[in-house]
Amino acid sequence: MKKFFPFLFVLFLGSCAYSGSYNSSFVPQSIPYPDSQKISGKGLVFMEVADEAYIFKGKPTSFTGGGTSLELPLGGYAKQIALKVFSGLFTEGVRFSNNIEDSGDYLLTISPKVTNFSYAYDAASSLGFAVTPEAKISMQILVYDRNSKKVFEKTYNPDKLKGDSYMFSTNPDEKVNQAAHRLISDIFEKSLNDIRNTLTE
Repeated sequence: MKKFFPFLFVLFLGSCAYSGSYNSSFVPQSIPYPDSQKISGKGLVFMEVADEAYIFKGKPTSFTGGGTSLELPLGGYAKQIALKVFSGLFTEGVRFSNNIEDSGDYLLTISPKVTNFSYAYDAASSLGFAVTPEAKISMQILVYDRNSKKVFEKTYNPDKLKGDSYMFSTNPDEKVNQAAHRLISDIFEKSLNDIRNTLTE
């Protein structure tokens, strides 16, 4: 029976391709900064057009689900989540632009970029009795002052995020989509402290 379960999952997961879309309900609620800790002024989220338009297209790194494919517009996720998270860093919120020349009108310009993404369906850990979706992402974040001087640069490469295990699911790819949202949000939340600490050193 143990050998039969993984076979069922491969057939089930390999039945279709999946295209994800941004879902605000997948983004954890940010803990708001008190006004006394916010940066006075307004910020800009800048992304090159190609970075904003980036769509991940690929198959899982696992044997389970190897017949499936997944498309996630991660550049768009980064834009939407950045606007939500980084708005809490400035007293006057943030705006978005694809033009770096707009940075002169803002106290800080924050430029996020997805550099890598992968996902898997782990059935081996449970001997085929359940599947655990996993996702991993890398992102680069650059910050410039109003004079276009780079004041912060860091590449975030957190551990893979494991979703809830399941026996059967009609849409397991959506669990990966949810994990992608959370990973991006977690990186931005972590970078908030890193950016503030860098500016106050």
